[in-house]
Amino acid sequence: MRATPPIFYSTVKVLTRFQTKNYALLIPARFALRAFPSKRTVVTVVHARGLPIDMKLRWRGSNSNEVFLTGGWKAFAAMYKLRNGSVLKFNVSSVDESIMSITIINH
Repeated sequence: MRATPPIFYSTVKVLTRFQTKNYALLIPARFALRAFPSKRTVVTVVHARGLPIDMKLRWRGSNSNEVFLTGGWKAFAAMYKLRNGSVLKFNVSSVDESIMSITIINH
């Protein structure tokens, strides 16, 4: 019997100046609900050029329509010199929802 291949959930976000300076980043709820079905509260964020950073996922509202990446977002944005117009791709594998990779597509 063949193993089921993993599914990769992805979304792309263009950052505003406010999002690069704020302590939290609003991530698309549709992406978060699919990528994090257990509604976990901590995720390890990895980037190809740096060390993993544990960040918090803050689910807001009774139906979780808003999900924020906090507890390390502001430091991540500063470390990679993100600015208005920076484009990021977020990826989470169905095999391990505890890890989210972020690719900086455009600075």
